[in-house]
Amino acid sequence: MRSKIDTKTDLTDWVSTFVLEAPADDRVLYAKIEVNHLNATISNEVLSYLSAFVNDEDAPRSTVRLVVHVHNSNIHIVDSKKSKPFRLKIKSLSIEQEED
Repeated sequence: MRSKIDTKTDLTDWVSTFVLEAPADDRVLYAKIEVNHLNATISNEVLSYLSAFVNDEDAPRSTVRLVVHVHNSNIHIVDSKKSKPFRLKIKSLSIEQEED
């Protein structure tokens, strides 16, 4: 899967896979995302909007479990008030959503 994140993102070598698993004996859907070699630049303003998705107390109980693995990636967070971006160099990162 390839998609454009913003105009400053280098997607030349970016590789991402998305897998959905729904075992017959389980009512939970598993969404697994593998991201490799992503180089992205985002603004701190855009990043601040993401917290609303994480802290949504009114969200319905979900039967989807999300697993995200990020490898060999670089993310720069730009703040207009600072001369240099905050840089994340990710060798290996796993984000896993457990059952509520």
